[in-house]
Amino acid sequence: GASSQGGAGAKRELSRPLPDHFRTTIARRAETDLNPQGAAAEMAEKSHACLERYKAAVVLAGGKQHRQRVGESSSMAAKAASTLAAADAFAEMQLARQGAGLTSNTRKQETAESASLVIQNHDKALKAAMSDSLARVPLTLEVLCQIHAILCSDGLCDVAGAVRKTGVNVGNRQCLPPDRVEAEIRLALESVEQLSTRADLSTFAKAAAAAMAVAYVHPFKDGNGRMARIAANMVLRRAGVPFVLNICGTEEHRRRYVAATVASHTAGTLSDMSSLLAEHCARAWEELERLQQRREAEAADTHLAEAVRAAREQARSATCLICLGDAPNIATLCCGAASHLNCLASWLTSGSHSCVQCRSALPAPVPRPLAPAPAAPAEARRGNPDPMWVDPAMM
Repeated sequence: GASSQGGAGAKRELSRPLPDHFRTTIARRAETDLNPQGAAAEMAEKSHACLERYKAAVVLAGGKQHRQRVGESSSMAAKAASTLAAADAFAEMQLARQGAGLTSNTRKQETAESASLVIQNHDKALKAAMSDSLARVPLTLEVLCQIHAILCSDGLCDVAGAVRKTGVNVGNRQCLPPDRVEAEIRLALESVEQLSTRADLSTFAKAAAAAMAVAYVHPFKDGNGRMARIAANMVLRRAGVPFVLNICGTEEHRRRYVAATVASHTAGTLSDMSSLLAEHCARAWEELERLQQRREAEAADTHLAEAVRAAREQARSATCLICLGDAPNIATLCCGAASHLNCLASWLTSGSHSCVQCRSALPAPVPRPLAPAPAAPAEARRGNPDPMWVDPAMM
């Protein structure tokens, strides 16, 4: 599991005796022991606000009938569609980044092929977990086994998709004995579902509860750390978050994840883990917003360039608004009207500083400065003029 990566200090913490039941250690805690705290609480509020705006965009982009019913403009619908497109692109980016958080798992593999298989299977399992079909159902042992079967398929684990029948250790801690695993994980997941109905709890507290239920029981022979993080993302997905969190993308992220796991195991609280998830989610929303701004700016530039090209193509086949001729060198005015370059120059130099057609103000032409007269040769400056040289001023 991931909690075995925290070094000697984390192992000493995990070697402490654990309470017998996840239900009594987590589900009955007060909200201050479960919700994000401090600066993370503000990040959680920001994430919830971003999520509500995203949900509004989903509804707004959902169909013409809704837009007519609420009287929304087509521009707002286009903005909503842009939001959803950016969210889809960002979701793909987040999925592609997940491999960076699997270094502790890939290092254990004996071959490069098996290490690559760990990443591929994790990608498949995460996509299955984020699917719409699983987002609508409660988080049960059967659902976890379905995801685990994908995660550890192709020989990565000899009991993929099934509860373990052997003992496992996390650091120096021996996890629950096999004969208690199935009953305990079912109790833990029931507690997670009970937490999901509490209005006083943040979405991140509920996601943290799912992660720690799996991490506490360690129901599988292998892959429990990955399954814990997938479970957290499944709860967030059910709440409407359109992307996955890259919880262990760097060594620092992994260290903080391990520390939060230790805190939940030893103190029976979730605030450290829920705070960590809130921070990851808030930063992800910020990155998504920047991505959307870049995409909209690029789209605006593309639209402008296409409009300019279309106007120029149209102007080539048009007649000059000033002389009514259709000779070459047709230019496009600010309003799209066509004019010869020479005719336009004559118009502007005649004292008119507005568009020929729409009368919009145009900048006055700047007179071209006269070229300086060439300097006299050295002989002329010394009073010995070259007979072949003629002073331009005398011409």
